[in-house]
This record gives sequence, structure tokens and C-alpha cells, in this order.
Amino acid sequence: MFGRSFMPITSLMQCFDDADEGRIDPMKYLLYVMSQHRELEERDNLIIIAACEAAAAAEAKSDEASAAPPRKRARRREPQVLREETIGEMQQMKYTDTYWYKNYVQSPNLTNNKFKKKFRRRFRCRYDSFETTSNSTQ
Repeated sequence: MFGRSFMPITSLMQCFDDADEGRIDPMKYLLYVMSQHRELEERDNLIIIAACEAAAAAEAKSDEASAAPPRKRARRREPQVLREETIGEMQQMKYTDTYWYKNYVQSPNLTNNKFKKKFRRRFRCRYDSFETTSNSTQ
């Protein structure tokens, strides 16, 4: 302070004393450290401001998305109907009339290895396991 010029110190090299060789001037070093802290605080403040702005933008975007019209409810599917051949009338299809029931439960082709392989890939279990499970649930 006594006759020293206190211009901004931007690097550690400026902290070395001009009179002595290899010695750091404590006052210059203190000013350098304080300027570094100030810069870090400014950066932290800018980061915090940017994060707040991003959060506010995301919140505004989510508010806009929630303001969109609500999705329509899924309609209940009509029961599948099947034409009764003897009477000629339409009747509701039973589970025993489905393709799946006829092929896998009523008359499975257990002699064909291709059928077994396809069943195992589709349902991730062997047909024997399927039979024991379905018999135990009945």
C-alpha cells in the first residue's frame, strides 16, 4: 500500500517481487488470490443463473405439454362374433372357437418338431410345462 501500484494481477508471475529475485510479494499474491476467488464466484453465479433459467424453461415446457388436450379414452372393444352355421345367426365367440385354442389346446401337433420349436419360441416354455401348468390351474 505504501507507494506500490495495485494494478490488476492476472497471473502468478506478476506476484514475484521486482527487487528480490525469486521472492513472492505477499501483497501482490493476496490480490491475485482474491481476484481468482472473485472470478470463481462470478462463474458459479453464472452457472447457477443458467441452471435456473434451464429449469424454468423445462417447467414452462412441461406446463405447455400438460395443457394439451387429454387423450381420448380407449373404446371398449365389441365382442367378437361368429356366425352359427346351423342356425345362420351371429353369436358371441367363445374362447373354444379361437384359433389359438384349437391349435394349442384342443389338438396340438406334438409329433411335429417344427410345432414344438415354434411353441417354445412364442411362449418361452416347452409344451409339457404348459400342459402341467394348465392342468394344475383347472
